[in-house]
Amino acid sequence: MANGYCVRNSSFYSLASNNSVDNIAGAFFADGNLGTNYGLQISIGGTQANTKYGAYISSSGSGTKYGIFSTGETYNYFNGNVGIGIGNMTPGRALSVYSQSGAGNLSIISASTGTSVSDGFSISNDGSTSLFMTQHENADWNFVTNGGTNAFTIKPSAFIGFGTNAPAQKLHVEGGRLRIATGANYLDVYQSGTQSVFEASNTFAVAANGGGVKFNMDDGDANFDLAVHVNGLFQIKDGTEGAGK
Repeated sequence: MANGYCVRNSSFYSLASNNSVDNIAGAFFADGNLGTNYGLQISIGGTQANTKYGAYISSSGSGTKYGIFSTGETYNYFNGNVGIGIGNMTPGRALSVYSQSGAGNLSIISASTGTSVSDGFSISNDGSTSLFMTQHENADWNFVTNGGTNAFTIKPSAFIGFGTNAPAQKLHVEGGRLRIATGANYLDVYQSGTQSVFEASNTFAVAANGGGVKFNMDDGDANFDLAVHVNGLFQIKDGTEGAGK
């Protein structure tokens, strides 16, 4: 490993190294046993309203280039009034990720996944305004609330389960109701034991496309009202077997 050399210019010091082995332009060590150790502390001041960089890193040449390579730490801490910008010099959020060309991506991977763009989980857009949140692994996508309560699950088959992580259909609601509502008016669909229940807040109607068949039920005033309009044969049976019953 080769050490660097220092050149004093009019307003700064230049550290450089150029050898055939690992090159270190500058090495800083802090190994004290008392207080806080800082390997490098940079403080930028000045009264002018100009741009100030705590550290400005520029890489050139061929090969893999790391602006910052950090290893062995317990934490990495960034303190600022606004946030961190990746590809964005003026981040308006705590973390802003910007792709200067094509689609932008935020990738989340772990030791259980690979490290390519087709592994793990990603949040991206298509280069315009559409947003995609993608589970790349052949595994469940769980939405969890309240410190661990599974709100719903999306299976690799695209089946969605509410109250179950093993949905049997495109939409599976387990142990609850499916509500379709407009304001205070609603229709609940649920299972009560072996009975399938359709519960409406007002008149319950079944109408075919175009109104060829219409079936109304209303007991809101305690008087059961049944209105039926049928094109064709209509029969009401007493529940016993036999012709014409």
